[in-house]
Amino acid sequence: MNATDTILEIAELVRSLSNDEERRERRNFSIYRLPAHIRESCKNYYEPRLVSIGPYHRGSPHLQAMEELKRRYLADFLSRSGSGSGRSIEKDYIKALMLEEPAARGCYFESVALRKEEFVAMLLLDGCFVIELLIRSYDELHGLIRDDGVVLPEWMKALVKTDLLMLENQIPFAVLKRLYDVVPQDGVQPRNPGSQPSLTRLILSFLFDGDDRQPDPTFTENDICHLLHLYHHCFVPHIEGPRRRSLAIIIREPTVPNQEEPRSPTHLPCHAKIRILNRRFRNIIGVLGQLVVPFVPISPVGIFSYILIASMVEYIKILSFGSFVQLDETTSRRMIRCATELQEFGVSINKNHIARSFLDVTFSVGFLRIPRTVVDESTRSNYMNLVAFEQTNSTVKKELTSYAVFMNCMISKPEDVVILQREKIIENKLPNEKEVVRFFNDLRACAYNYQSDHFNALFQDVNRYCQAPYPTLRASLFHNFHSSRWTIISGIIALILLGFSTYQAVISSLSYFKPRKHCVKLC
Repeated sequence: MNATDTILEIAELVRSLSNDEERRERRNFSIYRLPAHIRESCKNYYEPRLVSIGPYHRGSPHLQAMEELKRRYLADFLSRSGSGSGRSIEKDYIKALMLEEPAARGCYFESVALRKEEFVAMLLLDGCFVIELLIRSYDELHGLIRDDGVVLPEWMKALVKTDLLMLENQIPFAVLKRLYDVVPQDGVQPRNPGSQPSLTRLILSFLFDGDDRQPDPTFTENDICHLLHLYHHCFVPHIEGPRRRSLAIIIREPTVPNQEEPRSPTHLPCHAKIRILNRRFRNIIGVLGQLVVPFVPISPVGIFSYILIASMVEYIKILSFGSFVQLDETTSRRMIRCATELQEFGVSINKNHIARSFLDVTFSVGFLRIPRTVVDESTRSNYMNLVAFEQTNSTVKKELTSYAVFMNCMISKPEDVVILQREKIIENKLPNEKEVVRFFNDLRACAYNYQSDHFNALFQDVNRYCQAPYPTLRASLFHNFHSSRWTIISGIIALILLGFSTYQAVISSLSYFKPRKHCVKLC
């Protein structure tokens, strides 16, 4: 290859890159593929199991069984024009989608290797299937069931609904809107003139099983990217402004970042004061141990009592604020301890009976109240795709991502799930508690961006409560003494022996002083 050919290839490459750059400038990405390492770990919840919508999973062998039903729904949708053959209305749909094709293609982050005619045919088939499914479900809710032999059973409808809420299984909402606008006014029940429901109402009625949910008035159909975006807007509550701080019993000492701590004990931060109290507490225990030694009688029981007292003194020194790692200021805003550890610190975990959404988690004076949530197979798929959507869309807030991080902190082992089930915070419909732990761990795995965490203030309040002297000492004692039943039994026996030893030391000291008083009287 000579230099001229190399220059021509480079020039052709520059032109192709320039054309790609121009096309990308006209793109408005809203439909993404997940990273391979995330998708492979939870493939069943990110890839459709029954029906493919859009180009990403088009042609998958295990989804070909639904292609015949999609073509049947396409024919039924076209026949709603009332012309019998549906041929004239089909031209209108194709013409409308031809105008929508460049913008629809620009919604996909990965390039779609389909010619324009193939891409439009895919949009027509998948879009008409979705709208026909929505219309049939809406009619069924109003008691109008078509007896044409293609009514989906409930189990299949549940799987289709789950597939329609997967991030990789979407078509642009503008395509659905364009197709639905061509439907005649009498194409959807009820057939009263001017009473045709909006496309948004059809979608929400299907996704929420007839629940009358409506998006925010400021959220128009032009703002919707796809079905998952609309579901996210209506499912995840939107809280304006910063979260109100929960009531905590620990007062935060002001700290100045990037400066040395002042030497005055009254101006030290909370964790430094705890360390000072820790040292003082150990010194006091050591002094008390030394004071007891002179009164221990020289006998086998006395020697055993001395060894027992010395061991307990050292054990208490170890227990005092030494079993748990203290969190720094940055970490305290990003995580909290799990449910079992929080209970060891004296935090009472209860169900929030007045919660309006799953985000209504509150902490007040040692009481952590969490709303109830149901965990089943559909919850796993929906939550994972909603969190993935939050991670890929910069215009939406990360409330569900924050909730995923919070629940992942609360649940680190099956015992944590048992606590939340006992308090009726989690209704587990999965096979066992380990599956719940795995679910929240997988949900946390795709939550990369949670800098603007909804629970930052709550995390700080809970951690300050746990870092106070009494909760820390309580947790250390609980953690060490309740680790096994033999530890509890040995502790009780030690206390009994300590009582007997103290009693014997007192008796011995009294007998020591009595003869000296008697000698004084004789003299």
